[in-house]
Amino acid sequence: MKTVQSIERALDVLLVFTHQEPELGIVEICRRLGLSKGTGHRLVYTLMSRGFLSQNKQNGKYTLGPKAFELGSLAMSQMEIRKVAHPFLEDLTRLTGETTHLVIQESMEVLYLDKVDSPRAIRMSSFIGQRMPLHCTAVGKVLLSELPEEEVRSICRIKGMKQATARTITSVEQLLVELQKVAEQGYALDDEENEVGLRCIAAPVRDYSQKIIAAISVSAPVMRMNGEMVPKVAEMVKETANKISYQMGFRRT
Repeated sequence: MKTVQSIERALDVLLVFTHQEPELGIVEICRRLGLSKGTGHRLVYTLMSRGFLSQNKQNGKYTLGPKAFELGSLAMSQMEIRKVAHPFLEDLTRLTGETTHLVIQESMEVLYLDKVDSPRAIRMSSFIGQRMPLHCTAVGKVLLSELPEEEVRSICRIKGMKQATARTITSVEQLLVELQKVAEQGYALDDEENEVGLRCIAAPVRDYSQKIIAAISVSAPVMRMNGEMVPKVAEMVKETANKISYQMGFRRT
């Protein structure tokens, strides 16, 4: 498959900066990449306009901008959070005897970063890298719970609200009411909304800025996750999520 040359060139410009040389002038950039000065200026100007490069006004040289830092930090946090969260997921699985997951939101969907399987024969079938809808999963509701209403509406409009079971929420208004409940109680419940016979309980993982960056969950067949067990498991999930959040720098104010 052919690549897009203009994107390759723009990425080359970003990659020319190193720890040893974090600041470069336009002549240096063009010389190292074999670009004409005109092409180099256009690429640098475009990257600056999107926040990927910044210019030192004193000497006219360029450095990586805040957007590059933001993307790098996001990538690092996703790699770090899996490493941090895994032992806590193992503990939660030992406590509950059920399958646990770590997920993030990616491209307006749930993305499974990690899981620890239940030792029991009957358990949730899932895999790392799997994607699920936001509107009908407990983890998805958690990830949506503190987003602005307009953003929630936009996601639902773009991705749709497919009915997976008879219990699936398919109305944006109803989902907004549910998200308010999730925010207030600190956890979300998927009560056979994505898969018949399966209940999931999820809670938010936050970082130093108090932003929700991920969610963890416990998933189990309804015959084991009955009405009596839901509040007990919810407390365990919330407590575990709080422990992971603490490791990620979250502190209550």
